[in-house]
Amino acid sequence: MKQLSLLLLLTLSVAWSTSVWSAEGQKREPVIYDAQDSYYFTKDDGEMSEEEMDLEAFYVYKDCNRNILKNIYYSCECIAGAFRQIREDEGPITPQTHITNEIYQDTNTPCTNTIGIAGANYQECLQMASVMRTREKNNNEYCSCVGNKVANDFTSLPKLKSYHIKDIKVNAMLHCDEPNNLAPYEKKASAQ
Repeated sequence: MKQLSLLLLLTLSVAWSTSVWSAEGQKREPVIYDAQDSYYFTKDDGEMSEEEMDLEAFYVYKDCNRNILKNIYYSCECIAGAFRQIREDEGPITPQTHITNEIYQDTNTPCTNTIGIAGANYQECLQMASVMRTREKNNNEYCSCVGNKVANDFTSLPKLKSYHIKDIKVNAMLHCDEPNNLAPYEKKASAQ
Protein backbone atom coordinates (compact mmCIF):
# COMPACT_ATOMS: atom_id res chain seq x y z
CA MET A 1 0.00 0.00 0.00
CA LYS A 2 2.86 2.33 0.87
CA GLN A 3 4.51 1.64 -2.50
CA LEU A 4 1.28 2.35 -4.32
CA SER A 5 0.97 5.69 -2.52
CA LEU A 6 4.54 6.62 -3.41
CA LEU A 7 4.00 5.65 -7.04
CA LEU A 8 0.82 7.72 -7.18
CA LEU A 9 2.60 10.70 -5.61
CA LEU A 10 5.49 10.39 -8.06
CA THR A 11 3.12 10.16 -11.04
CA LEU A 12 1.15 13.21 -9.93
CA SER A 13 4.28 15.29 -9.35
CA VAL A 14 5.67 14.39 -12.79
CA ALA A 15 2.32 15.17 -14.42
CA TRP A 16 2.15 18.50 -12.61
CA SER A 17 5.68 19.49 -13.52
CA THR A 18 5.19 18.66 -17.21
CA SER A 19 1.95 20.64 -17.36
CA VAL A 20 3.55 23.74 -15.81
CA TRP A 21 6.58 23.80 -18.14
CA SER A 22 6.31 24.24 -21.90
CA ALA A 23 8.33 22.33 -24.49
CA GLU A 24 10.79 25.24 -24.69
CA GLY A 25 11.46 25.07 -20.95
CA GLN A 26 9.51 28.27 -20.25
CA LYS A 27 7.12 28.27 -17.33
CA ARG A 28 3.57 28.71 -18.56
CA GLU A 29 0.60 29.94 -16.64
CA PRO A 30 -2.10 27.39 -15.86
CA VAL A 31 -5.46 27.95 -17.54
CA ILE A 32 -8.03 28.89 -14.94
CA TYR A 33 -11.68 28.86 -15.82
CA ASP A 34 -13.36 30.93 -13.18
CA ALA A 35 -17.10 30.73 -12.98
CA GLN A 36 -18.57 34.19 -13.16
CA ASP A 37 -22.27 34.12 -12.48
CA SER A 38 -24.63 37.08 -12.53
CA TYR A 39 -23.74 38.11 -8.97
CA TYR A 40 -20.12 38.56 -10.03
CA PHE A 41 -21.17 41.26 -12.49
CA THR A 42 -23.28 43.36 -10.12
CA LYS A 43 -20.17 44.76 -8.37
CA ASP A 44 -21.71 44.22 -4.94
CA ASP A 45 -24.31 46.92 -5.33
CA GLY A 46 -27.17 44.64 -6.40
CA GLU A 47 -27.71 46.70 -9.54
CA MET A 48 -26.55 45.87 -13.02
CA SER A 49 -25.41 48.68 -15.29
CA GLU A 50 -25.28 48.54 -19.08
CA GLU A 51 -21.52 47.99 -18.87
CA GLU A 52 -21.94 45.11 -16.42
CA MET A 53 -24.55 43.49 -18.69
CA ASP A 54 -22.17 43.83 -21.63
CA LEU A 55 -19.35 42.24 -19.60
CA GLU A 56 -21.58 39.34 -18.62
CA ALA A 57 -22.71 38.83 -22.23
CA PHE A 58 -19.06 38.81 -23.28
CA TYR A 59 -18.37 36.17 -20.62
CA VAL A 60 -21.22 34.06 -22.06
CA TYR A 61 -19.67 34.53 -25.52
CA LYS A 62 -16.26 33.32 -24.28
CA ASP A 63 -17.88 30.36 -22.52
CA CYS A 64 -19.63 29.40 -25.76
CA ASN A 65 -16.37 29.64 -27.72
CA ARG A 66 -14.53 27.42 -25.22
CA ASN A 67 -17.05 24.60 -25.61
CA ILE A 68 -16.45 22.59 -28.80
CA LEU A 69 -20.09 21.60 -29.32
CA LYS A 70 -21.52 25.03 -28.58
CA ASN A 71 -18.89 26.61 -30.84
CA ILE A 72 -19.79 24.37 -33.79
CA TYR A 73 -23.55 24.10 -33.40
CA TYR A 74 -24.36 27.69 -32.35
CA SER A 75 -23.31 31.19 -33.33
CA CYS A 76 -21.68 32.40 -30.12
CA GLU A 77 -22.27 36.03 -31.12
CA CYS A 78 -25.99 35.33 -31.45
CA ILE A 79 -26.06 33.47 -28.11
CA ALA A 80 -24.36 36.41 -26.37
CA GLY A 81 -26.78 38.86 -28.00
CA ALA A 82 -29.81 36.81 -26.97
CA PHE A 83 -28.39 36.53 -23.46
CA ARG A 84 -27.85 40.30 -23.27
CA GLN A 85 -31.42 40.97 -24.36
CA ILE A 86 -32.90 38.57 -21.79
CA ARG A 87 -30.62 39.95 -19.05
CA GLU A 88 -31.81 43.46 -19.83
CA ASP A 89 -35.46 42.35 -19.75
CA GLU A 90 -35.25 40.22 -16.58
CA GLY A 91 -32.61 42.08 -14.56
CA PRO A 92 -29.83 40.76 -12.34
CA ILE A 93 -31.94 38.42 -10.20
CA THR A 94 -32.29 35.67 -12.82
CA PRO A 95 -29.29 33.32 -12.60
CA GLN A 96 -26.97 33.27 -15.59
CA THR A 97 -27.30 29.48 -16.00
CA HIS A 98 -31.08 29.79 -16.15
CA ILE A 99 -30.86 32.25 -19.02
CA THR A 100 -28.21 30.30 -20.97
CA ASN A 101 -30.12 27.03 -20.53
CA GLU A 102 -33.25 28.75 -21.77
CA ILE A 103 -31.41 29.94 -24.90
CA TYR A 104 -29.78 26.58 -25.66
CA GLN A 105 -33.02 24.66 -25.08
CA ASP A 106 -35.13 26.93 -27.26
CA THR A 107 -36.14 24.84 -30.28
CA ASN A 108 -37.00 28.01 -32.21
CA THR A 109 -33.63 29.67 -31.68
CA PRO A 110 -32.23 31.65 -34.60
CA CYS A 111 -28.72 31.06 -33.19
CA THR A 112 -27.89 27.74 -34.83
CA ASN A 113 -24.73 27.81 -36.93
CA THR A 114 -25.94 25.95 -40.03
CA ILE A 115 -22.83 26.63 -42.12
CA GLY A 116 -20.47 25.68 -39.29
CA ILE A 117 -22.42 22.48 -38.60
CA ALA A 118 -22.33 21.46 -42.26
CA GLY A 119 -18.61 22.19 -42.59
CA ALA A 120 -17.58 20.41 -39.39
CA ASN A 121 -19.66 17.34 -40.19
CA TYR A 122 -18.39 17.29 -43.79
CA GLN A 123 -14.78 17.25 -42.51
CA GLU A 124 -15.57 14.61 -39.89
CA CYS A 125 -17.29 12.49 -42.54
CA LEU A 126 -14.32 12.75 -44.91
CA GLN A 127 -12.02 11.49 -42.16
CA MET A 128 -14.38 8.60 -41.44
CA ALA A 129 -14.85 7.82 -45.13
CA SER A 130 -11.09 7.64 -45.76
CA VAL A 131 -11.04 4.63 -43.43
CA MET A 132 -14.52 3.13 -43.65
CA ARG A 133 -15.50 3.80 -47.29
CA THR A 134 -12.22 3.24 -49.13
CA ARG A 135 -13.88 1.43 -52.05
CA GLU A 136 -16.50 4.09 -52.64
CA LYS A 137 -15.86 6.63 -55.40
CA ASN A 138 -18.38 9.26 -54.27
CA ASN A 139 -17.12 10.14 -50.77
CA ASN A 140 -17.12 13.91 -51.44
CA GLU A 141 -20.75 13.85 -52.52
CA TYR A 142 -21.66 11.46 -49.71
CA CYS A 143 -20.00 13.68 -47.08
CA SER A 144 -21.53 16.80 -48.56
CA CYS A 145 -24.92 15.14 -48.21
CA VAL A 146 -24.12 14.09 -44.61
CA GLY A 147 -22.92 17.56 -43.62
CA ASN A 148 -25.96 19.29 -45.11
CA LYS A 149 -28.40 16.76 -43.66
CA VAL A 150 -26.92 17.07 -40.16
CA ALA A 151 -27.02 20.87 -40.42
CA ASN A 152 -30.62 20.94 -41.63
CA ASP A 153 -31.83 18.38 -39.09
CA PHE A 154 -30.12 20.11 -36.17
CA THR A 155 -31.43 23.51 -37.26
CA SER A 156 -34.94 22.01 -37.43
CA LEU A 157 -34.67 20.65 -33.88
CA PRO A 158 -31.72 22.20 -32.02
CA LYS A 159 -30.91 20.36 -28.81
CA LEU A 160 -27.38 20.53 -27.46
CA LYS A 161 -27.34 16.95 -26.21
CA SER A 162 -24.68 14.49 -27.34
CA TYR A 163 -27.20 11.66 -27.86
CA HIS A 164 -29.36 13.94 -30.03
CA ILE A 165 -26.39 15.00 -32.16
CA LYS A 166 -25.23 11.37 -32.48
CA ASP A 167 -28.71 10.29 -33.62
CA ILE A 168 -28.81 13.07 -36.21
CA LYS A 169 -25.37 12.05 -37.55
CA VAL A 170 -26.28 8.37 -37.77
CA ASN A 171 -29.57 9.16 -39.52
CA ALA A 172 -27.74 11.43 -41.97
CA MET A 173 -25.17 8.74 -42.79
CA LEU A 174 -27.91 6.17 -43.39
CA HIS A 175 -29.95 8.63 -45.43
CA CYS A 176 -27.01 9.64 -47.63
CA ASP A 177 -25.88 6.06 -48.14
CA GLU A 178 -28.90 5.61 -50.40
CA PRO A 179 -27.99 6.64 -53.99
CA ASN A 180 -31.30 8.49 -54.47
CA ASN A 181 -30.57 10.79 -51.53
CA LEU A 182 -27.17 12.16 -52.56
CA ALA A 183 -26.63 15.83 -53.24
CA PRO A 184 -28.79 17.15 -56.10
CA TYR A 185 -25.77 18.33 -58.13
CA GLU A 186 -24.41 14.79 -58.27
CA LYS A 187 -27.69 13.49 -59.73
CA LYS A 188 -27.55 16.19 -62.41
CA ALA A 189 -23.93 15.38 -63.22
CA SER A 190 -24.59 11.66 -63.57
CA ALA A 191 -27.67 12.30 -65.76
CA GLN A 192 -25.62 14.20 -68.36
